This record gives sequence, structure tokens and C-alpha cells, in this order.
Amino acid sequence: SLPAAFINSTLTSAQVSDRLIRAARGEIKLLYLAPERFDFGNVANRLSDIGVSLLAIDEAHCISQWGHDFRPSYLRVAEARKKLGEPPTVALTATATPEVREDICKQLKLDNPKTIITGFDRTNLAYNVLPARNDDDKDSLLVRTLKKHEGLAVIYASTRKAVDRISFMLEQRGIAAAGYHAGLDD
Repeated sequence: SLPAAFINSTLTSAQVSDRLIRAARGEIKLLYLAPERFDFGNVANRLSDIGVSLLAIDEAHCISQWGHDFRPSYLRVAEARKKLGEPPTVALTATATPEVREDICKQLKLDNPKTIITGFDRTNLAYNVLPARNDDDKDSLLVRTLKKHEGLAVIYASTRKAVDRISFMLEQRGIAAAGYHAGLDD
């Protein structure tokens, strides 16, 4: 196994410093960072001193102004990459149009990048779209669908309040559920 750690906004500055020290000593080989971490302090400079052998950027479509989930902090990943000494870089996304892929490469200033595109047909996933008149109808259809199909399910909701309501409703109807949204800790 590869010793790994993360650095995000849930950590104190002492915990961040400790993890960077451990990475410098070679005790941590894989370090996960939210791109927003490059907005604070001297994280990129400290990582540069440690040495980064590979920079992997997940959800890379967020780098592109044409991406569906553009986040300004992702733009600063290119600047951080430069501070890191421009290590080999892999940008990963499942939702990039040709225009977005081109913009990602441009933003990161990648030299002759290789693009690998795989299919998105996931045979282990099923999608259900059912007509419903109101929330009660939606709830009934959801419960019926979940009871009809065994296994795990992911249900997306548009608001935190909806996540809380749906997970509570499912529990009330005998379906084990766990809600997650940005207002909850990891």
C-alpha cells in the first residue's frame, strides 16, 4: 500500500504543516489536495521543495471556462504547476467536450499532451426517469424503484434541504439511506 494523506479546509494549520513535513521525510508518498489549498500560504512552494513527481488533477473540466462546473481556484492550478517545476501532469475528467479538453491543455500549458478517451457506457449503472406530478408522487416512485432493484443507489437532489428530506423519508419507509451535502463534514 502507498502511504497517503489529504490536505483540505478541515485541517488546522498545524495539521497541514505536519503532513507536509511527513511528505518531505518520505513518509507520505501520495498527497491529496483540494485546488483551493493553492490559494493559501505557501503550499505550492513547500511542495516544490519536497519535489512532486506527478501532478494529477481530478475533475479537470473545472479548469476550463467552458466546463460545466468552472471553479476559479482551478485556474490557479496552472500557476501552482509552474511553482512545482512543471512535473508530469495528468488531467482527468469524464465530462469534457473537445473544446473543454483543448482549453484544459491551454490553461495548464501542457506540451504535446496525449489525450486518452474511453467510453462512458457503464453497464453496471442504470438510470431511471419517471414522470411524477408532485413530491409525494416522486417519493412513491423512488421507493418503489429502490425496492424493485437490489443493490446500491445514488440519488441526486438539488438542495441540502431536499437531501435531508429524502434521506429521512427513505429511512421512514424502511430503506437504509445516508444523505450527504456540502453542509456536512467528510
